[in-house]
Amino acid sequence: MFIGVGIRGHTDDSIMDPNPFKDENKAIERLVHELGGIKWLYSRSSYTKDEFWSICSRPEYEALRIKYNAQHLPSVYEKIQTSEKPRRMPRVDGFWNHVFAKTSVLAMKHKKATA
Repeated sequence: MFIGVGIRGHTDDSIMDPNPFKDENKAIERLVHELGGIKWLYSRSSYTKDEFWSICSRPEYEALRIKYNAQHLPSVYEKIQTSEKPRRMPRVDGFWNHVFAKTSVLAMKHKKATA
């Protein structure tokens, strides 16, 4: 049996402080693992490197990367990690960048922080 669960969007609370959302996501990852499941890797994760490779077989994965000459590409682990780097507001150059700067989640977060 497969069950796909996706959590998207934001609330007024989570746009200002994403840590509770991250904590809940981590709890879901832990529960899925405890129940014998594996999180689908279509989204970001909060696994540490050790946690990730204890769930996914690194030797098999690395063998496939070698077989298909993909060592130069980022690993799956690198692709799904949530960046802890602070994000900057987008520059406003051109029409679509102007729209994005006014309507994006980051713009709303910046607007609330400066209000």
